Amino acid sequence: MWKIIDLKYRLSDGVAIEVTVEYRLSDGNTISRKIETLELDEPTGEVTPLDQLSEEQVLSWFKSKVDYQAIETKVNDELLIMIDKRDNKITENKLPWGE
Repeated sequence: MWKIIDLKYRLSDGVAIEVTVEYRLSDGNTISRKIETLELDEPTGEVTPLDQLSEEQVLSWFKSKVDYQAIETKVNDELLIMIDKRDNKITENKLPWGE
């Protein structure tokens, strides 16, 4: 799931200049995620006021500039590896005398 976790903007005109995005997958017990920060291009033409931006709109800017499918694949692959290690573990940490 894609989610914007931060958006930096200029105080002088409210133009968004940087976005931080997280892509996260989970099987309910294990989580894999990737966080990316991207400087946004200077807008051309009419600028959408900051208070009218939607998460979908900003995500579309992000996805148009990065290889988001590669990020999705990497996070998915990492999740599968973590699940396999969890479900097929061969070692465990434990102090036999307790804490």
